[in-house]
Amino acid sequence: MSNILEDALAAVTGPRAEAYGPPLENWVRTVDIFDAMTGICLTPEQGVKFAIAMKLARLYQTPDHRDSMVDLCGYGWVLSEVVAK
Repeated sequence: MSNILEDALAAVTGPRAEAYGPPLENWVRTVDIFDAMTGICLTPEQGVKFAIAMKLARLYQTPDHRDSMVDLCGYGWVLSEVVAK
């Protein structure tokens, strides 16, 4: 079995990164769309934290779900990139 952290890094820096663009740009778009849909304005950092909360809620229900663990680690990396910019 491969390492969860390695899988997360590969997910956020490989083909997904090429398809979706830099994390900050993607999350600016995401929260802009969320604002247009709901009238709730989030910062990109808050948007990523919301995604992390979603993954934690899923892990609460299914704590052994590996894909959610990989995604959670990936969102941690994305958060670090968004905060750094």
